[in-house]
Amino acid sequence: MASTTPPEDGRVAASRMFRELTFSATAAHRNGELGAATVGQSLARWQILDTLSDQRLTMPQIARQVRQSRQSIKRVVDLLEAEGLIERFDNHGHRRSPLFTITGEGDRMLGLLAASVSDWYAFVLERMPAEEIRALTDQLAHLRTIADEYHQLAASD
Repeated sequence: MASTTPPEDGRVAASRMFRELTFSATAAHRNGELGAATVGQSLARWQILDTLSDQRLTMPQIARQVRQSRQSIKRVVDLLEAEGLIERFDNHGHRRSPLFTITGEGDRMLGLLAASVSDWYAFVLERMPAEEIRALTDQLAHLRTIADEYHQLAASD
């Protein structure tokens, strides 16, 4: 992959951005885990439930959506299925790769999970206007697209 070196001030800005992004994600993750734990769940379980809330997906598709390996999510998917929060269906397009979707109980759990972080969300909204949150969300989505594009280029080299 061809590389161009950004000017020093650009590298410093990018380094600071990724440092803040990493620490911010860790702090937000910690608060999400605290909320999820109050209803007997984890952030990993929440992420998979949310991913399946509006679509049926195979295990590889779930893994791609949450940007994890199939092996890392298999255990979580198995636990969610055993608890009746998700269910599997035959996949007529691929016999060995069943489809998974959320159940009514899983949907109820998503509501409990959302409620479990309502104080955290309110705390953020007291300190950050909704417009600023929307702008940050758009920038993060843009950064994720760039990161995915870079990953594809780097993986093809």
